[in-house]
Amino acid sequence: MTSLSLTNPEREEAFYSDRRKWLLIGPGLLAALVLCVYGCARAVQRGAREAYVMANDFHAAMARQDWDGIYDQADPGYQSAVSRQDSSQMFSGIARKLGSPLNCKQGGTIVSANTSGNTIETECETQFSSGANATETFVWRKSLTQYRLFGYHITSAALLTK
Repeated sequence: MTSLSLTNPEREEAFYSDRRKWLLIGPGLLAALVLCVYGCARAVQRGAREAYVMANDFHAAMARQDWDGIYDQADPGYQSAVSRQDSSQMFSGIARKLGSPLNCKQGGTIVSANTSGNTIETECETQFSSGANATETFVWRKSLTQYRLFGYHITSAALLTK
């Protein structure tokens, strides 16, 4: 039977050799981790700003009752899920019951980057000209170089009672 063992000086050398490797590699790994966290934080911050601007642009189109403009600027995924007529009816119904959007207080924002594309999901507490409040959820998907409306959801008690 053959066995392999290291003597104390050999063990000590192996220990210090591994330690030296980690002393060289460790700071590099730590720097890479810090850069990754910083990059992700910047992407989320930038995504939240972009989502707020896009929501305000969307609200401006709603105030103009530019239903065709909203549909034409939407992501192809939105257009394949909702017909132009259904989209126009939905937004005109919202305008009829709630009025025009006045302001948007941005809530949570989720920025995702994966193999199916980049998306930003953001929530807004929106006040409308009728005095009603609503929670809107926007999903924006990146198409080539710009984000486009991919999904829209609104929750308001006034939609049920008016």
